Amino acid sequence: MIYFNPTNNTLYDKNKTVLKKLECKFESRLSIETQKEFLLNNRCPICKIKVIDTSKISDSKLVELININPNACLKIDINQTNIIVETYVTLDR
Repeated sequence: MIYFNPTNNTLYDKNKTVLKKLECKFESRLSIETQKEFLLNNRCPICKIKVIDTSKISDSKLVELININPNACLKIDINQTNIIVETYVTLDR
């Protein structure tokens, strides 16, 4: 199972080891209009990188994706069924 802490925007594996910190250097520049563009195209409207929707990716595929491309842009929804949201997971090993 993959764990997500929305407080620190971090993904963890089943052993609570950090997989990826979700951060975007362009996030502060996303206006309402650019956010709409993102939702329509699954691409960042500023840097044009494809944002990967993780809602239908298995744990093993997500870990593999992060290992292959640690800089991948990921979309996480706290309501998706393939992650567990835990705000107390803070062991950044």
